[in-house]
Amino acid sequence: MLLCLLNIRLSRLFLTQKQAALDFMVLIARSVFVPGLVFWGGTLLRSRLHFPRPYEQPGFTPLVAKESRGHSMPSRHALSAAVLAAVWLYFYPAAGCVMVGIALLICCLRVLTGVHHVRDVVCGFALGFALGFAGIQMKDSVGTLIRSLATCNVALR
Repeated sequence: MLLCLLNIRLSRLFLTQKQAALDFMVLIARSVFVPGLVFWGGTLLRSRLHFPRPYEQPGFTPLVAKESRGHSMPSRHALSAAVLAAVWLYFYPAAGCVMVGIALLICCLRVLTGVHHVRDVVCGFALGFALGFAGIQMKDSVGTLIRSLATCNVALR
């Protein structure tokens, strides 16, 4: 949905302000790559840490039956929800605030269902939100490369 809204804004910019449209293309690229890279990085971190899940303790019965072992921290659900909330906050602050609320609800549900410890969701949320915020705010080192590629592509047409 976010990409649809951003592409509508982009097409309007192309009609009036070419340079602003190219700058906005960089932001759209970030809105795709930042969550993807954060999710990938969180998955790598999780496999390296290999923390146990709450239901692996004797006598603990989770609300949701799971058979997977380890890979508990950081919670990818919390990480993904937080990074997406950070991206939405940048473009549409009101919707981003709602997304932060949804992300916090996801965190609570992951703990209440017994598939994560509190530390897992806190780490996932904090990591996802911090990296998402930093990535979407990132200055134009990567943006310059994307802009030059886009300019080259437009010039070739």
